Amino acid sequence: QRSGIVSFVVEGVESFDIATMLNQHGLEVREGHHCAMPLHARLGVKSSTRASFYFYNTADEVDKLGEALGASLLILLDIGDRKGKSQQVYEVSHRSQERVS
Repeated sequence: QRSGIVSFVVEGVESFDIATMLNQHGLEVREGHHCAMPLHARLGVKSSTRASFYFYNTADEVDKLGEALGASLLILLDIGDRKGKSQQVYEVSHRSQERVS
């Protein structure tokens, strides 16, 4: 199935911080409850980050989101102190690019 909405949570990182970092890369995402507070409560999360796509978005824009998210998480998670995490962020970023192709 295809969907134009991707919502995600990164353990240990606030959705507001992710949105702020992506904004610095020129990308606009939404953060917060998205009118889904009962779902967030059931899943045990405070908030989530949501990226939305439509027919006018290009594959390059999706790639830019993956790259910017990977770079942002490297900073937000202070990867230098966590062995192996940088590889995980890299792999997530590249998996998102592969799915668009």
